Amino acid sequence: MTIIDPMQLSAAGEAFIKKEEGLTLTKKGDGAKQEIGWGHDILPGENIPNKITVAFAQQLFDGDSAIAAAAVNNSVTAQLSQNQFDACCSLAYRAGAGAFKGSTLVRLLNQNPPNYAGAAAQFQQWNNHGSEQGRANREGQLFNGNGN
Repeated sequence: MTIIDPMQLSAAGEAFIKKEEGLTLTKKGDGAKQEIGWGHDILPGENIPNKITVAFAQQLFDGDSAIAAAAVNNSVTAQLSQNQFDACCSLAYRAGAGAFKGSTLVRLLNQNPPNYAGAAAQFQQWNNHGSEQGRANREGQLFNGNGN
């Protein structure tokens, strides 16, 4: 049996997610749902100050992006290009690992043979509100190898 190393988010993928999320060094949102850094959702009981440094934001990003990459590695059985992996990580980052794992996008990728075209079209299904329309388009384009 050959053990395959899990894929890693590329530097371009990291830059893509950071650009899409935007950086905020102070908490934003209401009391029920707050975020900080590059889109880090502050969890109940998580002790994060009202203002953070870029270095601390990077620590949060590293943890969150590792969770997203693990979700992609652990749920997708199809062989992915780096662009496809990065696009899937971006979706898992913003939607959450559980939502990504249970998605139709993952089901389409795990078909035999994988339905890459169908999976690419699924990014459009993740427009939770109007502001994510552009991101879904850009994730789909990244998945198809059309830039980042």
